Amino acid sequence: MKAKKLLVVLCAAVMCLSLGILGACSHEHDWSAWKVTTAATCTEKGVETRTCDCGETETRDIAALGHDWGEWTLSADGSAYTRACKRDKCTATESKAAGSAEEYPLVVSDKAALADAIEKGGYIKLSADATLTASELNAALTANRTAPEGEEDFTPAAISIDLGDKTLTISAEASASIGITDGQSLTIKNGTFEAENILTASAKSHFAIESGAVMTLNNVTATGNAVFFYPKGDATAVNIIDSEVTTGTFVVSSNAATVENYGVVINIENSTLVSETAAAVLINVAGTLNISDSDITGVDQGVVVRAGTAVLDNVNVTAVYNDTNLQANVKDCMINPSSWKDGNWLAGGALVVGDISAAAYNASAIVTVNGGSYKSVAAEEDGTQVDPFLASIYAVQLNGGDGEDAYTSEITLTGDVELANRVINWNDTAEITGLDDSVTVLGKWDGEKFVEYQAPADEEEAA
Repeated sequence: MKAKKLLVVLCAAVMCLSLGILGACSHEHDWSAWKVTTAATCTEKGVETRTCDCGETETRDIAALGHDWGEWTLSADGSAYTRACKRDKCTATESKAAGSAEEYPLVVSDKAALADAIEKGGYIKLSADATLTASELNAALTANRTAPEGEEDFTPAAISIDLGDKTLTISAEASASIGITDGQSLTIKNGTFEAENILTASAKSHFAIESGAVMTLNNVTATGNAVFFYPKGDATAVNIIDSEVTTGTFVVSSNAATVENYGVVINIENSTLVSETAAAVLINVAGTLNISDSDITGVDQGVVVRAGTAVLDNVNVTAVYNDTNLQANVKDCMINPSSWKDGNWLAGGALVVGDISAAAYNASAIVTVNGGSYKSVAAEEDGTQVDPFLASIYAVQLNGGDGEDAYTSEITLTGDVELANRVINWNDTAEITGLDDSVTVLGKWDGEKFVEYQAPADEEEAA
């Protein structure tokens, strides 16, 4: 019997040794809770340990904590931001040059600092209301786009001014436009902008944007007394985003004086634009106009596309007819487009499309309207004289060219477009598609009202 017991013990021992060699015995560890044996720091990993009653030990890493940064603070000289780690026994700091990135703007509180910052470019933020004269702003913009001596491949540093819910006023001791040119980029955002008394008859715009420059207004309430944006030249762009702009004449107008002014791009998104004496938006060159989710109000015209390609997506356009203007020129221009001249001397309507000149505006007018509303209203309560001329759309094309070279006016309507007034296609010279069947397109003035156009017999035979 004793021999058998000894044999069993020996067999068990051999089995246990065999299992040990393979990596484990049948013992199930009863681990303690993990305990920190080396604490992690901001930059170094730590260690924690647990043990079993049998004496075996396990360890694992604790990830480094990373710095617990405090707030950025601007240095006394305004050149850099600094922040420090808040963890005990950590002395780490970081710094970032002010103006080098949008999250590290150069904070300015007076006009001298603002002018200097504009000259250097980068991200700028106002900490108080500021006023610059037009000449001071122009001097800073000129310095920004002036290449250092000997530097040939020079690009002006982009300028972004965050108004920080403050007001920036541009005034003038002498009338002047503000020039943005030679590839400059100026963004003004998040506050109030006022252009104050900076125009005379010889200075036609608050911002003259030329030669590939880009100006952006984003989340700004802006007021002025003349043309607010005057883009000219290929690749020149104006962007109006989430903003409200009220001004004396055009909010945005291109210039068709020369072919060098063609190629502009105008983008208007989720904004409200109001002109007090003219159309709010006018494009008259081979360029691009995009308006979306916006409210546009002008006098006698809301949006004018004399030439170029335009897309109006969910836009509400209103033209407020001025009775004095109507009697002086608008009525004549609607009855006979050959009366059309420069500026605001043209037909009335919420949307006016096309042109009559063979010497200027040398491009087709191609417009797509997707949804939105278009209406004209009388400025005075008694609109008897005005009523026959109220138009949601006025279209014409008498510009020169033959065959493939002929310029055309084309309007395509899609979606739910609300037309509060008449649609006039003068003498059927434009092409309008997508109108609801209930809309009658008028094309001729019979002495008292606009009526449907009837082609003369010789035109019918030619067709």
